[in-house]
This record gives sequence, structure tokens and C-alpha cells, in this order.
Amino acid sequence: MTLRSSGKIARSARAGAKHARRFAQLARRSSDLSSVTTIILDSFQRATKADQLFLWIPPAGDASFHLTAGVGKTPETLVIPEFSLRDWLEDEPLRPRLLTKAARRNPGILDQLLISLGAGACLPLVLNGRLIGLVTLGRQSGQPFQAKDLKEIEALSAQAALALAPYQLQEEQKLHLSKLEAVSRLYLDAQRKAVTDGLTGLITHAHFKEQLASRFFEARRFDQPLSLMFIDVDHFKRINDTYGHQTGDEVLRQVCRAIQERVRACDVAARYGGEEIAVLLPQTDLAGATILAERMREAIAELSITDLRGQAMVTVTASLGVSELDPDDQAPADLIERADQAVYRAKHQGRNQVVPWRHSLFV
Repeated sequence: MTLRSSGKIARSARAGAKHARRFAQLARRSSDLSSVTTIILDSFQRATKADQLFLWIPPAGDASFHLTAGVGKTPETLVIPEFSLRDWLEDEPLRPRLLTKAARRNPGILDQLLISLGAGACLPLVLNGRLIGLVTLGRQSGQPFQAKDLKEIEALSAQAALALAPYQLQEEQKLHLSKLEAVSRLYLDAQRKAVTDGLTGLITHAHFKEQLASRFFEARRFDQPLSLMFIDVDHFKRINDTYGHQTGDEVLRQVCRAIQERVRACDVAARYGGEEIAVLLPQTDLAGATILAERMREAIAELSITDLRGQAMVTVTASLGVSELDPDDQAPADLIERADQAVYRAKHQGRNQVVPWRHSLFV
């Protein structure tokens, strides 16, 4: 190596260090991505005398590079696909790409892209071995870049990568968070659908049995009142046979809506089976449950439902049976059996009525 070439290398290194120091000072005072990209472009323009330069950054979760900021006429290409960089990315270490005369005569994919952008060079912004951005440089005069021009700004490229890293990390964190939120919503929706009856919006029989068992043993442990109500839509088969199953479904939906509007947040309403609804009432004794059952019976009887053909009004009533926790109960099945007996009595006594289970009536 001659003294002259050694001197050129030293001058290039000093010039590059100067640009890098100036950039670092400006970048430290920047508070957002827009100002950082402006400083990056200004610094590269000062260092290279380029008047057609663009910064390309991959959005979080995307392997392609999108035009983020630029100086000069906006190119037609706004996205650099990852495949067009593949051959270049295989270089170890990744170095600036210079569009030479030979490359212009026989251009590869990346060379063709640089020509379309009016660029003569492409600089990688690398951090910890990872490509986090690109800068393409061009001169409208057509004056080519020399290898020494790019050598001068190697330190500046490293500083630019460091300045961009925090903002890319923020975008990746936002993407990760949004994915977690989406997965969480899907999970909660799937969980809700797993325990919710699709027709009525009430919880399913299986989930109700779990809730009943939990509330039953809790009430026994703390000596608290607990009541169970069964609601059976009267003559539901006749409604289906007369007006059709779609009208029958609408009857069930409206009956369940009337029930949901009258229960508390702590109560548990479920489609127990077919046209039978179960309502579990914590902290409620038999007298309180009977009053609520009568209100529900009246609300159901007042429903105004037309068949889906709009030809007739559908009369809807319900029979309700109510039971409460007894000190001798050993399992939830004891509570269920008494509520079932009560609703059975309501039907056989003429329907459209409430029957509370009392020892004197059933034993």
C-alpha cells in the first residue's frame, strides 16, 4: 500500500467519523421517527452530495421494505420486495451495493431495481447482523458513486441503524400486542360460545350444572339461601306444529330475553333443555324467588309475538316451579328434583302459574 493510498483511506475515515458524530448529536435530540428519518436523509445527502435518496424500512411483521422518507422525485416503486434483495442478502458481511458500469450492462434483480429508482448505490442499515433499513442514493446528473464515497459513510450507516432501532422495536411491540389481543379475543369468543346456547344466548346445560354445583356447596358452607327456578313454555310442541319451528325458535328467544331482563348480575340463567329454562338465584329464599317467578310469568304472558308469516298472534304462557336449598340437601340433584316436581305440578294444575315447592304440598 502506497503512502498516497494510505492517506486517502485516513482522510475517508476522518470524514466518515465527522459525519457520524454530527448525526449522533442530532439524533439524540430527536423525539420521533419522522425527525430521525429527516436527519438520516440530510446526513447522507451532506456526505454523498446525492439529490435523489430514499429511506426504506420494513414494517413490523413484513419482510419487504417500504418507502418511508425521501429527497427528490418520488419513485413509482413504493415497496421493495424481499425476493429482489435475496442475492445481495446472502453476502457475508452485507456490504453497500454500487451500480457499476458492468452491472448496468448486465443488471441483476437488485441492479434493475436501483436503475428504476434512479439510484447508483444501495446502503444497508444493519444492527446486530440484522438488516433494519436501506438507503438508496442517486444523482440526477448521472454522476456515478465511487467505492470511496460509500467507504466514508460506513460509520454513518451504523449510527442510522442505531437511531432507527428503538422505533422499530416499538412497532414490533405494537404488532406483538395487537396479535396477543386478537388471540385473546378469539379465545374469549370461543370460550363464550362453548358455554352459550346459540339460539337463546343463555348458558348451556352443561355449564349451568357446573355453576349450580359451585353455588350449591358455597351456600351450604356459608349457610346462605339459594333458590332454583324452572320455567317451561306451555304447549311448545303445539306452537311448533301450528306455526313452524322458526316461529318456535322466535318464541324461545323472546321468552329468554324477558327472563334475562329480570334477573340480577349474580343470577344464572340457562337453557336447561328444549323449551325449559333454569334460573339459579343466589342469596334468595323461596319467598323472594316466588315473587320473581310471578313477575316472569306475567312478562311471558304479555309477550306480543306474530308468526314469521305475519298471519297470526302467538299466545305464549309458561309454567314455573321454584325450590330452595334445604339443610338436609346432600347434592344439587336434591334442589333440581324439587324444582322439577314443582313445575310438573304447575303444568298439571292448568299451566300458566307458579308453584313453589313446600314440604306440606309434596310430602
